[in-house]
Amino acid sequence: QEKENPKLKYSPSPRKISLISINQFRPEKNHALQIEAFALAKQLAKSNSAVQKAVLRLVGGSRDASDAKRVEALRMLAEELKVADQIEWYVNAPYSELRRLLGEAAAGLHSMRDEHFGIGVVEYMAAGAVAIAHNSGGPKSDIVTVDGVGKRGYLAETPEEYANSIIKVLSMTEEDW
Repeated sequence: QEKENPKLKYSPSPRKISLISINQFRPEKNHALQIEAFALAKQLAKSNSAVQKAVLRLVGGSRDASDAKRVEALRMLAEELKVADQIEWYVNAPYSELRRLLGEAAAGLHSMRDEHFGIGVVEYMAAGAVAIAHNSGGPKSDIVTVDGVGKRGYLAETPEEYANSIIKVLSMTEEDW
């Protein structure tokens, strides 16, 4: 009789109540939209404990002083919207940290308009996170599409659409992913 090899058994890391965004801190990536949508989701779903416990993890590269200023402005926006204590910042994080954070995320946010492809969206999906992507460009036409089986994520453009998608994803059970 064969014994089961425990090293071959798939065992995913436990999901946390987190959303992740992987992008360089550049203006076209529109992190402000993500922060606004996150804050709005918390306002709209006051009785949803998963939404209230959720954290947003912003992971990205900062190339220069202008990117560093942009990160600081985004931190100020989070303060203004009263979600600063629920946002984690990972600026120039090592790859090992990125992999860990992806493995723990329930959903991944993408908010760049008309991005040609959107590799971050594919990375979310490969890690098992539900993609919430901008309703344009490659994510719309090539990645997060409706097919015969169902959706592979959500498409959004406005803070309200992103917030509603965040609420839907954080209300799912892991079996729904």
